[in-house]
Amino acid sequence: MQERSDTPLTLSAWYGAAVGSLSLGPWMAVVLTDAGYAPSTASLLLVALPLSRLVGGPLWAWLADRSRPEIVVRGAVICGALGAAGLVVARRPEAVVVALLSWALSRAPVFPIVDATTVDRLGARYGRVRAVGSFAFLLAVGLGGWLRDEHPAAPVWLAFVLTSLTAALTFALPPMSRSDRSAGLGELAGLLRDPVLASFCVAATLYGAGLSIYDNLFAVRVEGLGLPSWVAGFAIAWAVGVEVVVMASAPRFLGRIDARLLLVVSMAAGVPRLLLTGLLTDPVALVLLQGLHGLHFATFWLGATVLLAERAPPALRHSTQSLLPATAFGAGPVIGLTIAGGLLGEGADAWHTSVLFLVGAALATAATVVGAISACGPRPPSPDRSG
Repeated sequence: MQERSDTPLTLSAWYGAAVGSLSLGPWMAVVLTDAGYAPSTASLLLVALPLSRLVGGPLWAWLADRSRPEIVVRGAVICGALGAAGLVVARRPEAVVVALLSWALSRAPVFPIVDATTVDRLGARYGRVRAVGSFAFLLAVGLGGWLRDEHPAAPVWLAFVLTSLTAALTFALPPMSRSDRSAGLGELAGLLRDPVLASFCVAATLYGAGLSIYDNLFAVRVEGLGLPSWVAGFAIAWAVGVEVVVMASAPRFLGRIDARLLLVVSMAAGVPRLLLTGLLTDPVALVLLQGLHGLHFATFWLGATVLLAERAPPALRHSTQSLLPATAFGAGPVIGLTIAGGLLGEGADAWHTSVLFLVGAALATAATVVGAISACGPRPPSPDRSG
C-alpha cells in the first residue's frame, strides 16, 4: 500500500489521543469505589469490560473485514466520546456504571482495525508510531495521579478530553486496509486451527489474567498500603516511560527476532514484576519495580501485533488482529478480575492485595511456560498472501 508523506504524523497524532485516553484504565476501580461501590463489587463490575472485548472485538473486526473499516472505527470512537461525556456528568452509581461501560465497550474494535492498517503501511516503524501513544498515556496517567488527591475527577476529565480528540482525529486517518475478499463466520472460527494462533490465544489469555490484576488494581494495592495516590501515578508513569523507549526502539529488533520469542520474554518479565509488587511495601521500591513494564507489556504488544499480522489470512486481516484484545484484554481479564473479586471479598487491605498479586505472578508463570513450548516448536508456513 502506497504511503503518503503525512501518514506517520497523522497516525502518531491519533495514537497519542487514543492511547492517552486509556489513562482512565488504572483508575477505573477507584472511580467505581468513589461512586459508592465496595472494592469487591467494583472488581466484579469491571469483568463486563473484558467480556465485551472477548465477544465484541472479533465480531466488529469481522464486520470491518466484510465492509468499510472506516465506518466501524468512526462509529465506535463517537460512542466512546459520548460515554466519556456521561462519566463527567454522572452522579448516581448506576449512571457511572452505564457511562463507564459505554466508554469501554466502544474501544473493542478500534485498535485491531487501526493496528492492521498501521502495520500494513509502516512495517517495523509501527513501534515508533505506537510509542507516541505510550508517551501520551504516560503524561495523562502521571497528571491524573498528581491531580487526583485534590481533584478526584481529574482522570475522568482527561479521558473525556482525549476521547473527544480521538473522535475528531479519526476522520483524518488515511484509508484503512481492506481485506481482499469477504470471509464467512466459519473462516473466522477456523483461525484457531492454526497451531501458532491457538498457542498464542492460550498464552495471551493467561498473560492477560495476570496483567489485568496490575492494570485494574495497582492503585487499589497502593491505597491498601496506606500510600498516597501520587505513588500509583508516578509508578505507572515510570513504567510507561520505559515502554516508550522499547516501542521507539522497535525498528532495531522487529523482524530480526522471532515474534514468538518476544512474547516469551514479555511474559517472563511479568513474573518478578507481579511477585514483588505483592511483597514490597516501600513506595520507592514499588515505583522503581514498575520499570519492568517495558519488557512485560511493550514487547508483548509489539510481538503479538507482528505475529498476528504475519499469520493473518488475506480475508481476515482485522479479525486476526482482534485475537489480541479478545484474549489478553478479554478472556484473560475475565479470569483475573473474577479471581480479584473473590479475593477482595473480605476487603482491600495490604494482606488481601498482596495475595492477589502473588496469584498474578503464578498466572504469568503459566503463560511463560505455554509461550516457551510454542516458541521451541517448528513454525508452520504463513498463509498465502496472494488472496
